[in-house]
Amino acid sequence: MIAYQFDIKKIMELSKRIDSYLKNEYTNKELTAWKNDYEAVPLVSLLLMCQHIVEEKGNEDDIQNFLQEVIDFDPQTFYMDYKFTHPIHILLDENIHFRKLVDEIEAGLALLGDSWTKDHERQLDEKMTKLGNLYNHYHVKEKLFFPVIEKYGHVVMTRIIWREDDRIRGLYHGAKNMINRTNFAKKEDVLLTWNRFANAFRNMLFQEETFLFPIASVLFKEDDWQRIASESVAYDYRMGEKEADMKQKKGAIPNWKTEDIPFGGGYLTLEEANLILNNLPLEITFVDKQSVFKYFNQVVDAADMMLIRTPLSIGRNVANCHPPKSLQKVMTLVRDLQTGRRKEESMWFKMKGSYVHITYKALFDDANEFLGILEYVQDIQPFFELPKDVKRELSALDE
Repeated sequence: MIAYQFDIKKIMELSKRIDSYLKNEYTNKELTAWKNDYEAVPLVSLLLMCQHIVEEKGNEDDIQNFLQEVIDFDPQTFYMDYKFTHPIHILLDENIHFRKLVDEIEAGLALLGDSWTKDHERQLDEKMTKLGNLYNHYHVKEKLFFPVIEKYGHVVMTRIIWREDDRIRGLYHGAKNMINRTNFAKKEDVLLTWNRFANAFRNMLFQEETFLFPIASVLFKEDDWQRIASESVAYDYRMGEKEADMKQKKGAIPNWKTEDIPFGGGYLTLEEANLILNNLPLEITFVDKQSVFKYFNQVVDAADMMLIRTPLSIGRNVANCHPPKSLQKVMTLVRDLQTGRRKEESMWFKMKGSYVHITYKALFDDANEFLGILEYVQDIQPFFELPKDVKRELSALDE
């Protein structure tokens, strides 16, 4: 299946056929031959090829007609058997809401000019803020859907879509800023900025519904959907009829509670070590020497983490855990830590009113062999807000 979709000759052939179809430059005989050629090809391979080819072709209705007429594919048939609480239905319903908001904002922008009022401005701002839910929508794709798709061997599509998601987020930010400045900006500039965003956003809705969700429907097993439903809570979603029980079966680890194991300058049971790691005032992540995301501690629920992590990302290559726009910086840091050019690196920034401090540290064993990278994240805002220079007394208890 994977080999077919990377066959350059077949990709070029499919691309030419799509072009001919879009230009209506084909005969009934050719159309029948195309159908016969693709009849035995796995659907996922065809959709992956089409998604890559049609990304820049536009004309969504004609592309849908091609998919339906040539490879007998109708995305709606994939959604009929899912319950309304299923992750795909929830994201599809969200897409319907997004389209409505986009249409309403465009109708509002059409009034720009002499009839423009403060009330118009307020309504547009409210709708743009609601449209900002696209951030969470994209996070669900990138952090929950993509790891599973990659598990089945498909990485190219996730990179393409994530890169476009990043571009859309930037276009949304620019459009929102421009709409907030409607009293000071030219109408043409506001509409130009909005149209760039709206066109890209609508195209992504099309790609999700025509390619991403059907591919997930074919590939994912019930356990995959349960994990996505369970971990969606971290992104303020409630998917599935009930959360899957994803707790580790600690009984599978012998002597979890009783056997002391040497740690540092003393001894701990695995239960004690786990409790200590989960009660440190730090979010810890470990990436092993093969650049595989292997561990994170759980100080708080995923939704309350400074940098959200969920179990679906475990086993993912660190390169796939980051958006394409930051990939070069991430891989430079990984390479520098692996080779010893850097022993550690720190970064900090302000997020939701707090200063977040991140440290990346290379780990080497006694033989100086590289074992992996430790990342620890801390909210340092409380250190800026200490009420006095010295405190050595016990805090007062609430009676």
